[in-house]
Amino acid sequence: MSKIKIILTLLIFQLCADNLLADVPDTIQLTSIEIRANAIDSEIQNGRKSFDTLSLQSLASGSLTELLRHHSSVFIKSNGPGGLSTASFRGTAANHTLVLWNGFPVNGLQLGQVDFSTIPIYFIDQINLAWGHAANKRPGGLGGVVELNNKPSFGNNIDVDIMQTIGSYNTFGTFAGLSIRKKNVHLKTRVFRKSSANDFEYLNTASFPKQTMKQKNADHIDKGFLQEVHINFKKSLLSFASWNQWNDRSLPPIMTNLERGGDPKEFQNDRFHRNFLSYQYFWDGGKVAFKTSYFKEFQHYYLRTTNALPPYLTVSLIDSYNESSSLMNSFDVEQQLFKHTKLYFQFLFDDERVTSNNFLNDENRSKTSVSVGAETALSKSFTSELSLRYDWVEKTASGLNPSLSISYIPETMRSLRFSMGFVRNLRYPSMNDLFWFPGGNSDLNPEHSSSADFSIGFSPKIQNANLNVRVSGYISEVTDWIQWRPTAYRYWVPENIARVVARGIEWQQQLNFNYSGLDFHLSSNYAYTITTDESPVGKIENSSGKQLIYIPKHNGNVFLNTRYKLLNFTYNIGYTGVRSTSLNSNDNYFGYLPSYWMHNASINYQLNYWNISLKANNLLDKSYQAVMWRPMPGRHFEIALHYRFEKH
Repeated sequence: MSKIKIILTLLIFQLCADNLLADVPDTIQLTSIEIRANAIDSEIQNGRKSFDTLSLQSLASGSLTELLRHHSSVFIKSNGPGGLSTASFRGTAANHTLVLWNGFPVNGLQLGQVDFSTIPIYFIDQINLAWGHAANKRPGGLGGVVELNNKPSFGNNIDVDIMQTIGSYNTFGTFAGLSIRKKNVHLKTRVFRKSSANDFEYLNTASFPKQTMKQKNADHIDKGFLQEVHINFKKSLLSFASWNQWNDRSLPPIMTNLERGGDPKEFQNDRFHRNFLSYQYFWDGGKVAFKTSYFKEFQHYYLRTTNALPPYLTVSLIDSYNESSSLMNSFDVEQQLFKHTKLYFQFLFDDERVTSNNFLNDENRSKTSVSVGAETALSKSFTSELSLRYDWVEKTASGLNPSLSISYIPETMRSLRFSMGFVRNLRYPSMNDLFWFPGGNSDLNPEHSSSADFSIGFSPKIQNANLNVRVSGYISEVTDWIQWRPTAYRYWVPENIARVVARGIEWQQQLNFNYSGLDFHLSSNYAYTITTDESPVGKIENSSGKQLIYIPKHNGNVFLNTRYKLLNFTYNIGYTGVRSTSLNSNDNYFGYLPSYWMHNASINYQLNYWNISLKANNLLDKSYQAVMWRPMPGRHFEIALHYRFEKH
C-alpha cells in the first residue's frame, strides 16, 4: 500500500507540473531570485525573539514542537509522536506559557495549556517568542508568550504550494496552499492532512527482564484548513481568518501497564474552529485597531480498562465530553507623540463558556483588562517602556500589573546593548481548577508573579559575517501557585499553597557568513534553570529547595546550516538534562529521568520547481524517555517532495 501511495503522489505531481508548464508560459521559479538569508535567522531583542519565513519553511511539515525544540531554549515536554506536547518557559509550568494566534489566546479553557504538537507550522506566517515585560500584554504568560501570526502581502501574483511527505512507521503528510494576491486583496487557503501508524519498536525498561516491544494503539490523524481574506483600503486594513482542525488520536498504554494484559482502549478526539476579524485604520503617526474572535472547541476522551482474562470485563471507564467557546474582543490605539515617544491604549473583554459532563453545571465567566503604556527614546543611548494593566474577572478586581524595561547602548560601542526589566503578571485558575467534579475549588485565587531580568547583547560588525550574542539572567516569584493535592476522600483538590521561585541564565547566539558562494549559519541556545517551591508546605513536606518535576536544570541545542548553490545541509544537536519525576527523596531509582543527547540531520536539493529533502531524526538511535514510561521512537526518516510556482 505504501508503494502505491508513493507512485500515485509522484504521478499527480508530474501531471500538475506538465499542465501548468503547458498552459502558463509566464510562470517563473521562485528560486530564480537569489536571496541571501539563513535557514534560521532570528532577531533577538530585549524580551523578544523572531523567526523569519525561511526558518518556518525549513520545518513546514512539522509542528511547533520541532521549531521550539531545535531553535530555542524553551523546554518541550513530549509524550511522543501523536501525544501531548507542552512548553515550559523559564522554569514555569505548561499552563504558564501563553500562546496567541493573531493576538488571541488558544490555551484551552479547561486545562489552560496548549498541545504544541497540534499546531502545524504550515499554517503560520510569523512566530515570535516574548518574555519578561514583552509578555505582559495579556494575563496568563507568567513564563512567556508564543505569538503566532498570519500576515497579508499584496501584489499581483498567484502562488501554488504542494508538499507530500513520507516517513517511517507509515507516516504520510499532504500539504497544499493557494495564494491569490492583488493590489488591494489577498486570498489565501491552506490545507493539510497528516497520519501515522506510529508503531515503532522500543526497549521496555519497565518489564523484567527488559525486552524490545512494538508500540500498539498509537495511530493518529490530523487534518485541517485555514482560510484568510485581507482587504487593503487606502488607510485601513480588513482581515478575516478561519482555522479549523480535526485531531483523532489513539493513546497507547504506558510501559508499566503492558504486563497487566486485558483489552484496554484509550483515545482522544479534538475539533476546534477558530475565527477572527480585525479592522485597522492608520493615520500619520498612529493607528486604531478593533479585533474580535470566536473560538469553539470539542473534545471527547475515552478510557476503558479490563481485567486480564477473557471475556475482559470492564474495570474502569471514563467517557468525557467537553465543549468550550470563547468570544474575545480587543480595542487598541497607538499614537506617536513628539519625535521619540509612542503612547498606546488597549481594552480587552473576553467571555468564556464550558459545557462538560465532568462539571455539575454549564459554567461561564468574563474577563476584562485595560492597559496604558508609553515607549520613549530618552537619548541616543537610552530607551524605555512603561505599561500599566488593570484586570477584572467577573467584575472582581485582580489588581494592577505594571511592567518596565530600560535599554542602554553605549555611544562609544554601539555593538553592545544592556537591558533590564521588571514585570508583574497574573494567571486565572482554569475552568477545571474551579469546577471539576469532584474536587474543583471555586475559592481559588489567581496566581501572581513578579519577575526581573537583565541581559547583555553583543552584535559586532564583522566583514562578510553577522554575529549576535545575548546572555540574560532572571529571577521570578509566583505566589498562590495552584497545586492539585490528594485528599482523604480519594480525589484530588487544587489549592493555592505553593510559592515557587524560578531563576536562571540563558544564552542565545547566531553566526552567519558567506564565503565563495557558501552560506554558513551556526546558532546555539542554552538555559540553566533552577525552580523550587519555597512555601511553608514545601518545607513541611521536605520538598523545599528541590527542583520541580519535569524541569531540567540544563537544556540546550546547537544548529548548523550550510548552503551551496542548490544544495542545503542541516545538523541539529539537542541536550536535555536530568529531570525529577518525584519530590520524594527516598525514590532514588524511579524519581528521575536521565539526560540524553539527540542528533538530527537533513539534506535537500532544489531542482527547478521541485525541492526534495531527506530528514533523519534521532540519528544515533538513542533509547530515551521524555516522560516517565512513555517510549520514544528510535532512528526514523522522512522524505519530502515540495513543489512551488508563482505566476505574475
